[in-house]
Amino acid sequence: MASKNASPKRFSQGGSLALLLGLNIGLFALTVLVPLAALILIPLNTLVTTLHELGHALACLATGGSVSAMTIVSDGQGHGGLTWTRGGIAPIVDSAGYLGAAFFGCLFIFLGRHQENAKKVLVGLGVLIGLAAVFLVGRGLIQPPPDANTVQILKSLGVCLSMSAALIFLGTKLNQAVAHVLLLVIAGQTALNALMDTLGLIMIHLHLVPYGGEFTDATNMAAATHLPAGLWSIVWGLTALGMLIVTLKLSYGSKAAKSKS
Repeated sequence: MASKNASPKRFSQGGSLALLLGLNIGLFALTVLVPLAALILIPLNTLVTTLHELGHALACLATGGSVSAMTIVSDGQGHGGLTWTRGGIAPIVDSAGYLGAAFFGCLFIFLGRHQENAKKVLVGLGVLIGLAAVFLVGRGLIQPPPDANTVQILKSLGVCLSMSAALIFLGTKLNQAVAHVLLLVIAGQTALNALMDTLGLIMIHLHLVPYGGEFTDATNMAAATHLPAGLWSIVWGLTALGMLIVTLKLSYGSKAAKSKS
């Protein structure tokens, strides 16, 4: 009798949405109930920081500027990462951190609605971060900006390269179903972190929480536009929320389900 290869089990769009929500709600609940479980979010938080800084860098390059260096580890002054840019269109570059992370989260949600995309997306993300490590983070070691910290750049380079290798390895070696689960976790956590980060920014600029840093993306935006930093933090938060709602509707709404049937 001739053998027949079994095709991998695939989730329906409804099943994919349930998995997206269930995984990320469950992960949130776990970290609330078991504080030590928050340690498992450290790699995801670092990934979101990378995408935030990459948003600044790509926006600068796309608007005719250049990037002198990029870091994705804390400088101990309230910044999870920093990107040194020259030129470009300042309002776009300043907005592209929080909104860039939100965009990536929405993109992963949209692509993650189909299980067969998962392995390719993980590999593609790994390649993107690897390129960022070499050409953006590593650039800071060649001609570092005057206020850049070499140790911070070296740490960022090591973390970026490690993330890149891990994502490419996982995207290559995991089976399709497990890769899909991982992608949905990355998608949900990236989108949620982008929203929570904008909420934190709003609270900083409404003076609801203390902040010891010298600047934020919103204060940079205020300097470029002469509009209050608090206003920009609210605009970015509402925009990120709108992006998420539209993405969920496009990915899992009734029209998306009909087009798939």
